[in-house]
Amino acid sequence: YYKIIMKIIAIIGIRSGSKGIKNKNIKKFIDKPLFLWILQTLKKSKYIERIIISTDSKKYQKLVIENGYEAPFLRPKKLSLNNSTDFEYINHAVNYLENKEGYYPDIIVRTLVTVPLQKIQDIDKAIKTLLKYKRTISSCTIVKESTIHPLKTYKIKNGFLKTYNDEKNNTEPTPRQIYEKSYVRCNTIVFKRENLNRGYIAGKKNKPIIASNNLLDIDTHEDFLVNEIIKKQENK
Repeated sequence: YYKIIMKIIAIIGIRSGSKGIKNKNIKKFIDKPLFLWILQTLKKSKYIERIIISTDSKKYQKLVIENGYEAPFLRPKKLSLNNSTDFEYINHAVNYLENKEGYYPDIIVRTLVTVPLQKIQDIDKAIKTLLKYKRTISSCTIVKESTIHPLKTYKIKNGFLKTYNDEKNNTEPTPRQIYEKSYVRCNTIVFKRENLNRGYIAGKKNKPIIASNNLLDIDTHEDFLVNEIIKKQENK
C-alpha cells in the first residue's frame, strides 16, 4: 500500500578513501564483498523500491553494477573527503535523480555498508513508523542502548581527566545504574525528502527504533573479525 503511493529509496555511500582499513567497503566479509551485505538486506524490504549507491570510485561503481545494483553516477571528489558530510552526498544523489531522471523520492533510507548485521525488519519498522507519523515526526533512527553512559566518559585537559557534562567535575567512580539509559545510533536513518530542503537529514523530531540485535559498526580490523564471528553464529 505505502509502496504504491510513496516513493521510498535507499541511498548508500561507498567512499573509496577508508583510512582504518584500506578498501574496507569492498573487502571480503565472510564470502562476499562487505558492501553486498547491506544491499542484499535492503533488497528484502517490503517498502524500498530503489537502492542507489553513491561512490567516488569507478572501480567500486563497476563492482556495484556487476552485482546488479544501481550506481548511476560518480560522486564528486569534493563530496568524498574525510570531512564530507552525509547530508552532502545524499543531497547530491537526490538532486541527480530529480534533475537527470525526473525521479522524485518521498522517503529516503540512509544506511551504511559498515553495519552488515543490520536486520531488515528493523529498517522496515523504521519506514513504517515514519509513514504512520509523517505529519508529526521528521525521521526515524535505529539505535541501541549504549554500554557506557556519556556522563561516565572523560576528556584529558592539561594532563588531567575532566568530565564532559558534570559541572562539579566528579571523576570518582560511580555506578552506571544511577544514570538513565543512553543510546547510540546504529547508522540507519529514515527521513522525509523535504528535510534536505531545510538543510538536515534527521531533524529534531527524530523517533527511535530499538535494534533487535547488537550492531557493531566496522572501523577497525578487530571490528571486522568480531562482526564475522557474530554473523557466522547467526547463520548457524
